[in-house]
Amino acid sequence: MKTTTITISLVLLALLVSLPARADSPATCAPTSGTEDPTRLLRQITLDLYGRPPTEAEYEAVRTAGDVSDALLDAMLEDDEHLAELGRYHRALLLDTTTQLPNLSAPRYTLVTAGSGANRTLYSRIAAGTVRGEVGLSCANVLHDRFDATGAPIALVESWTVGSPIRNAAGDRASAPLAGTGASCTAADPCRIDGYVEVEPYWAPGTTVRVCAFEAQDQPTAIDSRGDTRQCDPRAAENSGTSGVASVPGCGCGPGLAYCTPSSSDELSRDLRAAIEEEPIRLFDDVVRNRRDYYEALTTRDTFVDGRTSRYLRNGGGGVIYEAGSGAAALPYDAGWRRVTRSAEHAGVLTTMAYLIRFTSQRGRVAHFRQSFLCLPFPETPLPPTEAEPPVDLTQRGGCSGCHVAIEPATQYWGRFRTNLDYGAIGTGDLSLDALEDASSNPLAAPCATCGGSGKCPEYCDLYYFTATNTPTYARDLVGHLQVAAFDWGAAGTDDDRARFEGGPRAYVESSLALGTVDAPSPIESCLVRRRVESLLHRSVFADEYAWIEELALAFRDTQDHDFLALERAILTDPRYRRIGSPSGGPMPIEDCASGRATAGASEVMTRGCAGCHGDDLAGGTLGISGRNLTQLGGWSDAEITNAILRGTDRGGRPLCDAMARYETLGMSPMAACDVVAYLRSLPPIERDIPDTCL
Repeated sequence: MKTTTITISLVLLALLVSLPARADSPATCAPTSGTEDPTRLLRQITLDLYGRPPTEAEYEAVRTAGDVSDALLDAMLEDDEHLAELGRYHRALLLDTTTQLPNLSAPRYTLVTAGSGANRTLYSRIAAGTVRGEVGLSCANVLHDRFDATGAPIALVESWTVGSPIRNAAGDRASAPLAGTGASCTAADPCRIDGYVEVEPYWAPGTTVRVCAFEAQDQPTAIDSRGDTRQCDPRAAENSGTSGVASVPGCGCGPGLAYCTPSSSDELSRDLRAAIEEEPIRLFDDVVRNRRDYYEALTTRDTFVDGRTSRYLRNGGGGVIYEAGSGAAALPYDAGWRRVTRSAEHAGVLTTMAYLIRFTSQRGRVAHFRQSFLCLPFPETPLPPTEAEPPVDLTQRGGCSGCHVAIEPATQYWGRFRTNLDYGAIGTGDLSLDALEDASSNPLAAPCATCGGSGKCPEYCDLYYFTATNTPTYARDLVGHLQVAAFDWGAAGTDDDRARFEGGPRAYVESSLALGTVDAPSPIESCLVRRRVESLLHRSVFADEYAWIEELALAFRDTQDHDFLALERAILTDPRYRRIGSPSGGPMPIEDCASGRATAGASEVMTRGCAGCHGDDLAGGTLGISGRNLTQLGGWSDAEITNAILRGTDRGGRPLCDAMARYETLGMSPMAACDVVAYLRSLPPIERDIPDTCL
């Protein structure tokens, strides 16, 4: 996409808002009714598309041209700066997956840090209970130099208690492990202590990190507690669909720590987590930038990987069952982003790693899809009364059925995708629709109907099937059935159920689009249009604008081929977006704000960024922009304050400077302005004499 010459200049912006208005600026900031000030329109569009005010050069270009031309608007829509802003829009649509991602899935261990600085060492708090004898106990700060003939580490101290010296073969000593108390390491039950080794991790090739020797083991096999030889690779066939080798002490993180992941709080994982979050945003950007059907972003088999995500997928991030069709090409760690094609079950953003591990359950995935893409959030309802034997089927449970009659069938769309922080699709041979009827078709599911009688069921069974260990005794007839299918499998809707299961999330999108008629858009189209309209108007749509939403959605479908930028253009050129309102300085419809809500006003002040000009305490401006002291407005009437907020005028009706937004044009209602007034009047006065440069 070609970048236009419209660029940001913070220096020019600071000068612009701190100097008096130019002689050739419009006489008023708010035009009279029926006219359209091109510089004001430019400000509005630039704030909405770029997330910043125009530069002086951009203002000057529009003053010279006399309007915001169609060509300029098209260039702004296709500009990289706007497309980057759309990335932030789509991050919000996905509920900001970066900050809400849980710990990344690790087939073996999640590694945390012991020590600091030069002594910084990675280890597993949980594995420490198995390999050392106390959860949270790390290795010692000495180089590990004792290994057996196979290369497996031998403990530096086999029977360690608090206070005992720790010494390696070279004679280096440590007084205690780097982390953990050792309180449970008694003479009757001592602990085993190792040292650290240097390893080149898969997530940072060309560098080394210190790792406790027990966790760093890379032998291909080890002996488990029953004396059986086990493959240490969690992706090996014998480990698929079970808890794998998580409790085999002789199995570590593997070559290059391939089976482990640094903790989400560790700086080593930040780069990887950023890459995982970027994948769905790149999918949206690719579709929007190239002006293809927007819903391809939700249905395509294609995605993007780079060296970071490729290494993670190939080294265990694809879940306990490695998904060969994930598109994880073998890329160098520093390789840039490239397009790959995933297995047939995949559907755009809805099956990216970020989406599947952000929403770890099938119900969570359905709830997010309904809220973000269908505008059908579930209402909050009180908890149902306690029942002695509540139905396992939530579509039949009191207080739950209202939502779950919609949720449960829709979970089948993600029925082939892993849950519980694992990523990827489960192949047809690994997930049986009819485990009871034909358990031989899926060896992993074979034990699910009979396990649990005298112990635990395999993790795979408990995750995806009803088993004796996860099902109440009064509902044992469900045992052996796939969880997403058990309630209505075999009923009249069988064909629909199977179609959802086999069609995957792509079928959810396509069936949602198919609900449209010749004269009415589908709910998924209306929702997308409504969300973008509300984001550009900075308010909810009014009741009398619903027809406009439907008109935009029909055009989006019928004449724009779901081109997102064409939709934005239609919104930005509509009079409803450009509507100015009544003339500057006219009487306010609300003469007093006695009903204003201070709490709501505080939220408006924060989200509108008022502190940028008026200071963090609202008692005077900063950053070269000197807005007045808003804690001392005793002489101003409610109508005068709301006029200043909504229309940018002073007490005499004269326009304030360009830096003062006209919030009426940004979607603020008179009632919201009254909320701000109530909040400002609730603030204790602060004595600060700062000249108001915005008059």
